[in-house]
Amino acid sequence: MFDEEGDGWWMTDYSGESWYLADDRREKLFHTGTLCDGSVGSCNLCLGDGSYTMRFTGEASNFTAWDFCGVTGHRAQELTFHVLKGACYADAVVSLQTECTGTVRSDVVLTGVVAVSGFPSEVASEGSYSVLSKSLASMVKGWSADKIKVVSSSLDSRSAGRRLSDFTQDFTFEVEFIAEEAFGVDGRSYSNVEALASDLFNSLSSKMSSGQFESTLQLELALNNVVALSASSTAELVSLEVGRVVFVGAETATVSSLPPVDYSSYEESVNVSRYNVESIAVFFGVAVVGFVAFVGIVRKGMTTDSYQTLADDSERAADVREMEMETSTSPMVQSAFSLDSAPASSLKL
Repeated sequence: MFDEEGDGWWMTDYSGESWYLADDRREKLFHTGTLCDGSVGSCNLCLGDGSYTMRFTGEASNFTAWDFCGVTGHRAQELTFHVLKGACYADAVVSLQTECTGTVRSDVVLTGVVAVSGFPSEVASEGSYSVLSKSLASMVKGWSADKIKVVSSSLDSRSAGRRLSDFTQDFTFEVEFIAEEAFGVDGRSYSNVEALASDLFNSLSSKMSSGQFESTLQLELALNNVVALSASSTAELVSLEVGRVVFVGAETATVSSLPPVDYSSYEESVNVSRYNVESIAVFFGVAVVGFVAFVGIVRKGMTTDSYQTLADDSERAADVREMEMETSTSPMVQSAFSLDSAPASSLKL
């Protein structure tokens, strides 16, 4: 956080600038903070994988007020970003004016691979590329054939064996669309885009497994006189992943010039809260009271008042005396309880 006047963001009338960290839907607030004083300040946040929204309040200006997630920005801006495997990736920076009165569109590009069997040769013709694009577009509402580009094709390396009359081709393609317009999805949330890609993968895979896509492809190839696939041809969607997302209408993000934070210089400390201290004290207090009560019960049970002295002429008295005067001469007893008057070694503590 930076302040051009050197007196921080905070103001006593609560009109100063602050930052707010929330989820990608802007419904749950996780953290908030400000620059209390001075011209420079920082906060350390530990975030799990996912998509987030960071808003910076205040009056809009050209002054660089914050540096976060590898980009810098101004006051009255919103940053959407996501964390993946511990790394932070900035997605879009949007001004307050654009957020309230403007429009931001997310131009999404997905990359996928389709495996189609039944080709009569090892090389797929260029004509099959356009037919494949048209067939894919017919399977997904929101896709357009002119926005699907088959990048390359190659023989399927997963095949255990090859037949000279039947080859499987892997087609790598890219499909482009506006997430908000085609599917009603806010593309500024990376989690939303990933979820959309997963849903499209499942839907398209289902249509390929049922044979619907293969039938459409067969018909289009025949109508365009491109190639005739074998009767046993099949299609499989191997993958469909997020390639890139470009935000139309968003601010141009400026790359941070600050060096990465070295967390090795931070000392690890353990803070014991007041609640923990009280809990520990109560626990030990209960334990001591319980122990004292236990000792009292045992002592009461072992007092001499609870026993009655046997009379000398009692039949049990002779047995008791004999047991108390047991003098066993067992070698094991003698060895177990014998004392060495001159030990060979000693243990020092």
